[in-house]
Amino acid sequence: MNISASLRCPVVLLSLILPPQAIASADIVGEAFALESGSLLYREHHFCEDSARKCSIEYRDQDDQVFARKDLDYSINVLAPTLQFSDLRLSQHVSVDLSESVDLVVDAGFDNFVRSRWNDLSVGEPVDFEFKIVGREAPLKMVAHNKPEADCAMNSLCLEVGLNSWLLSRFVDPIRLTYDRDTRRLMRYQGISNIRAADGSALNVDIIYEYEE
Repeated sequence: MNISASLRCPVVLLSLILPPQAIASADIVGEAFALESGSLLYREHHFCEDSARKCSIEYRDQDDQVFARKDLDYSINVLAPTLQFSDLRLSQHVSVDLSESVDLVVDAGFDNFVRSRWNDLSVGEPVDFEFKIVGREAPLKMVAHNKPEADCAMNSLCLEVGLNSWLLSRFVDPIRLTYDRDTRRLMRYQGISNIRAADGSALNVDIIYEYEE
């Protein structure tokens, strides 16, 4: 996947959209393991207000120390929340603030987008959408579709998300998501992470989510 910085950037930021931010007031913990070795890399601790309009994520290392944080506000647009993200290790700070009329999917708003198109995805219809990339003027064209793998359980909806370009998709691996069909919650994420290693290199992760009511 190391084709160029310009191609890596959309996929890295796409991984920001996946954690289930606005589903409910439940606390959520995601454990991120290295996709190849299976070693624990970090944990995500998700917190939402009762209204689920404002949420925050703390990223913690193996010693339970917070090294990054993301704050999201869905008050204006549930598909395009305002966003503030900081990685203390890398002195990285990014933000997104769009109007309510914008017809784009931004960051964790993708989780709400999946549920808004649940029926289409469930029957196997590919769903196109435009995704706003931080630092990129033009939105990126993406596509999500139901692609059950051999290990996809009967009560799961297994999705594949990638670039909606035959040429670019040959160079960039898709992201794979597993949703529970009953609760419509994201249970597993496999692909490149928005969190980078301490040296700034990309991480390919397998994140397992657990929910506490």
